[in-house]
Amino acid sequence: MTHFPKDEATALRALDAVVEALEDTDTHISTQYSPITLTPSNGTTVCRPMLERRLCRLEKRLGHSSEERHTSEGKLMEAIHVVIQGIRIHSRAAGLILDRMGRSVKKIPAASSNGQNITRFLSSPARPDQSPCKVSLKEKEDNEKWPKGKSIWSGRNGEAVNVETFALQYYEDMGFKGVHCETRVIHMLFGLLFWDIIFAPVPGAFETPFQSAPLDIAEDSFYHSRKEIIEQRLEELESGKAQDIIGRTDDEYRPNGTYCVGVRWDLFTKQDLIEIVTCLGGTALSVICRLLCEDYAGRGSGGPDLFIWDAQKTLCKFVEVKGPGDSLQENQKVWIDVLLRASVAVEVCRVKEEGEVPETSFGKGKKRK
Repeated sequence: MTHFPKDEATALRALDAVVEALEDTDTHISTQYSPITLTPSNGTTVCRPMLERRLCRLEKRLGHSSEERHTSEGKLMEAIHVVIQGIRIHSRAAGLILDRMGRSVKKIPAASSNGQNITRFLSSPARPDQSPCKVSLKEKEDNEKWPKGKSIWSGRNGEAVNVETFALQYYEDMGFKGVHCETRVIHMLFGLLFWDIIFAPVPGAFETPFQSAPLDIAEDSFYHSRKEIIEQRLEELESGKAQDIIGRTDDEYRPNGTYCVGVRWDLFTKQDLIEIVTCLGGTALSVICRLLCEDYAGRGSGGPDLFIWDAQKTLCKFVEVKGPGDSLQENQKVWIDVLLRASVAVEVCRVKEEGEVPETSFGKGKKRK
């Protein structure tokens, strides 16, 4: 479609290739569609939405009538959109003080990092007078340009924070506890809930006693080699036994800080984990863990930025945070779709400068200030 002549013969060849790819059950990774009807069995993957959009473009280019075009029941579900506003800091250097040797005397607060390091950010709901959203927009010069990279915002008590922390403070004001961890919370829950299965004595899975995961953790064989015990564990999750499993695993392995793929003992306390699995519920945990059993490697990125929960209300949400000019990537859309199909609440939180007119093209999503 890009490098060959833009004629009908080329479009037909491309159409055949796309249809063949969509009919192939190995167009993947962990979730499959039935032939060309594109009906999802238990979700979707990055490749298929892109192929379907390409198929639509080809059908349009070839002038196919509505009756000739494909039908799809596999549209990605969309999350609710939330808009919050605040003061954007023009330059991180404003808070930087250097000595005569060029060394930093006063460091910028850790929360203003670019998000490469995952930091524990759990706290009780903030006081109303600490809300990061109750701020005003500074007028900018006409020729002022924002620096490249992640945007920096004026958070609680004027602290310079990244966009994820700014949004996290907003949700804390609503009574939630939360953490910025992307897929870390999902992988940690999987590691604890499937610990004995991950370390099951499958032939060839372990070559040394120092492995934190079996050699096939990222292969299709992980599920097929352990299918019976995996299905049994998924049934246990469905029946509400996640709290007991988490409690036993945590008690046994946390004291020594035992390594396991995806597990970060410093990220959550035992009580946090029990609250989280209680809020998520057995069905959601079963769906999420099945995906990781089938495609651990493919689910390593794209998870929503924040996980927030209110234990008293048994309520939790995943939140994808987007700053100015940022948009959802394909793997992020897929994770949102998977979580929504598992009946987990997901929001896309768009952070804008106060006074900026909110976008209205959010489909059926609602907007808040």
